[in-house]
Amino acid sequence: MEKRGLQPDVLFYALGAVGLGLTALAFGDLARAWQPVPAWVPFHAPLTYLTAALILGAGVASLASRWRLVGIAALGIIFAAWALLLKTAVIIGAPLVLGAWLGFAEASSIAIAGLMAASCISSVGGGKAVTGLRVAYGLCAIVFGLCHYVYVDITASMVPEWLPERHFWAYLTGTGHLAAGFALVSGVLTRLAARMLGLMMGSFVLLVHLPDTITNPTGLAPWTIQFIALMLAGAAWLVGGVLARQGEAAMPSLWAIFGEALSPKRYGS
Repeated sequence: MEKRGLQPDVLFYALGAVGLGLTALAFGDLARAWQPVPAWVPFHAPLTYLTAALILGAGVASLASRWRLVGIAALGIIFAAWALLLKTAVIIGAPLVLGAWLGFAEASSIAIAGLMAASCISSVGGGKAVTGLRVAYGLCAIVFGLCHYVYVDITASMVPEWLPERHFWAYLTGTGHLAAGFALVSGVLTRLAARMLGLMMGSFVLLVHLPDTITNPTGLAPWTIQFIALMLAGAAWLVGGVLARQGEAAMPSLWAIFGEALSPKRYGS
């Protein structure tokens, strides 16, 4: 499947992971809701550096054709664990608060993209999970869109000041998330929906987060948010790439993916 090429689609997803790993190593931490190791966890500092190294290593591996399969699959697993181990507790504590679902949807969307890409790169067959993953990714996009509407003032405050009618842009981008999410869930124009979602989220990186990083280059939060946003945009683009190349083809199990990734035959041994 690698011959069909996911190289361009992987790029931003992998670069986001590399940047996130480097940020965590440089600051010894990540910011806000993207903290992979809560402060109350024993051995917080060593575990933070270990997590950062894993994300960095998986991101670098994803950029190399020889190790792309194992790198992408590893990122999918890391962020799936991130969502399940850390973000579900927030949902359990406030299941009716939409904001409690946002962090789970963010981590889950990144995980889903990695697992879908690993299935596309792998030539190993097995179950029919691509449809389920596509629907799950669409549900994440719907959560993003609903948050734009429910927390419109917060969203509008992130719109660059030079753009007029900031609330309009908050509603417009929320509608974009919702449209893409419903398309992915329903199976209608899924490739176009994922591509357009990736472009829209990529504009957030350039117009919203990059200027904050430039004006505050020593701050932890801007760098963390910048690379999380890049991974989110890259995840949407990656899902579009998978759908364009593989459609509703079967997805192998994680054991099969890693079995092929680590096989000596893959590396000419």
